[in-house]
Amino acid sequence: MSINIKAVNVGDGDCLIITLKKEQETRVIMIDGGDQGNEKRVLQVLAETLKEAKREAPDLLVCTHYDQDHIWGLIAVLDTYGDKIKKCWVHTPDQEYGKYVGLLSEAKSHYESFKQGMKSETIPLSSNLADPDFRAEVEVIIESYTQMKRFTQKLGPHRIIQPFAENNIHLDGFPEFKVIGPTEDFYKSFFKHSKESNKLVQLIKEYITIDETLITEDLLENNEQISVCDKLGKKSIPKVSSVNMVSIIISYEEDGKKYLFTGDAGIESFESILDYQNKLKNLFYLTVPHHAAQYNFSKALIELTSPKIAFASAKGEMEQDGKVRRPHPYIIGCFKEKGIDVHLTQNCTDYLKLTEDHKVVYKTKV
Repeated sequence: MSINIKAVNVGDGDCLIITLKKEQETRVIMIDGGDQGNEKRVLQVLAETLKEAKREAPDLLVCTHYDQDHIWGLIAVLDTYGDKIKKCWVHTPDQEYGKYVGLLSEAKSHYESFKQGMKSETIPLSSNLADPDFRAEVEVIIESYTQMKRFTQKLGPHRIIQPFAENNIHLDGFPEFKVIGPTEDFYKSFFKHSKESNKLVQLIKEYITIDETLITEDLLENNEQISVCDKLGKKSIPKVSSVNMVSIIISYEEDGKKYLFTGDAGIESFESILDYQNKLKNLFYLTVPHHAAQYNFSKALIELTSPKIAFASAKGEMEQDGKVRRPHPYIIGCFKEKGIDVHLTQNCTDYLKLTEDHKVVYKTKV
């Protein structure tokens, strides 16, 4: 068996194109497709890969979760290859999720009205919706809902497989490539409050909360004596959105080497995997979740997984406050502190590639 992984540079998005080979069998899998504006590059890299693999179209699409920075390129691939694409692993948005998005939109409006009626200094700085990063996540969720409905409608129910861990979902002919998270119960637990759609206070309580961890983070950031790994949090909730927390997590193993593909999953997502301490121990390859954002991976998980090679897909741009959050310096710093070979898509023009003989290549021209 062999595996070839291409992590396409799609800025602060995700797009992996994977080729698996076993004896006379070959499969091409596309995990996520990046955001709007990257379609041309994604389609070029996919066409190159299909030609190398002698395949007419991807054998499997995977949409790890509902964010548009993962969906948009998949829609372009569907438009290009049409009925040649036979299967897609995706959690389809149901009525409860629609209520959840509606509540998020209502909560955002409520917060903005609340902010306009008060002096800015009286708004709790630790309120999640007062955090610009969290508000940006909420914006993405609201905007992505339309794209996800469009994507799943194009697929049609006959091509959709709901990928929950307990259902033994794996790639045809390659049982080693399988879904290990989330379970259906874990998935549904993040949208249960949407059943109380007439009680906005429930959502406000969840998303506008006093969070003392921000104070702790400020103290840690200014303490140069503390290891960068010890500056990482131990929990993703409530900093990471529900949509990200239920990302599809996929594992693959060949010749004793374990690979993990993570979407935008969070710390509790990994800890909810059945027997996670054994399944995630001593990886060969890891896709760093959520563009190496600060709250999605912990020191304990980095030490547990201890990958030989890690890829992170991120733009690496400085924001208005002068900080780079994706990839976050704490996350990248901790990987490096542990001696892990971490590679960033921002450092290549087109894609990072992990070859069949386990070498990393920075591709600068398709």
